Amino acid sequence: MKKKSPTIPLAWLAKGSEAQTAVEFALVLPVFLLFVFSILEVTWLARNNLLAASVAREGARSLIYGDTTNTAFTAMTNRITPVQLRSKIRVLYWTSTAAQNGSSWSPWAAADSGTNNGVPAGDLIKVQLILTNNSLTGLIPLLNNQVATNYTTMKREAN
Repeated sequence: MKKKSPTIPLAWLAKGSEAQTAVEFALVLPVFLLFVFSILEVTWLARNNLLAASVAREGARSLIYGDTTNTAFTAMTNRITPVQLRSKIRVLYWTSTAAQNGSSWSPWAAADSGTNNGVPAGDLIKVQLILTNNSLTGLIPLLNNQVATNYTTMKREAN
């Protein structure tokens, strides 16, 4: 009667074709994981770009209906904060008089008055949102600190 050898963990690695399979798996797994994490990183970057565009639209929409700048800024910041993205929000406006004179956009100069932002009806409001992408996994350095700049321009409505 043949004596049974003691059971050794991972003994299957020592056998012919099984050992080859284990080596192939060990070589393919890192490449596969890099591929999967690359897809995650690119998807994260695209999602953040869409988020930036959406937040800029929401801020401009809020301002054209007369909300104060504080209300609009708070709403935009609250929307960005949960994903912990670094952002810079800038609001510009262009009066109809400036448009006739050929002037360019000027920084927000409208004084908030109570519950209104003080921009006359018919003037254009432009929201610029600069969003810096934080890498999800850090595996692809090129995607870290990518900057997405989104502009949204809307016309101020009458109250």
